[in-house]
Amino acid sequence: MVINKTAGGTIFYLDPQSLQKDGDLRRISTLMNLKEKNKVGKQSARALEEYDCKAERNRVLSFSDHSEPFAMGETLARDDSPTPWKNLAPGTLGQAMLLLVCALNVEKPPVPVDKAVETPVEKPAVDDWWRYEGKGRGGQ
Repeated sequence: MVINKTAGGTIFYLDPQSLQKDGDLRRISTLMNLKEKNKVGKQSARALEEYDCKAERNRVLSFSDHSEPFAMGETLARDDSPTPWKNLAPGTLGQAMLLLVCALNVEKPPVPVDKAVETPVEKPAVDDWWRYEGKGRGGQ
């Protein structure tokens, strides 16, 4: 599902089917496609993000940068170290993402971060992903 398109052509997506719930926490897969490759050859990034619905904050649990759209092509960078929690300011796209993710109802149990397995991503149909725009690795 598409969440945001920038004037420069970057598109942010979220995969609602990947949502996992654990109390006030939600984990969800996100994707960013750049219109063109950047200086280091990156054209997309995939992340597993975690939202704390009660504290209104988020963090990136893992991410990977790719040479082709939709997390395809060569993996240029990867990090499985969670980032610090970041508070989400009112009125931002990050807060809108938090509100949406926290409103989604799921019955799937969470997968522990150390047991999570990266699955291949095929090019999704239009509006199958959703991503909010952040600065750097998953933050506001």
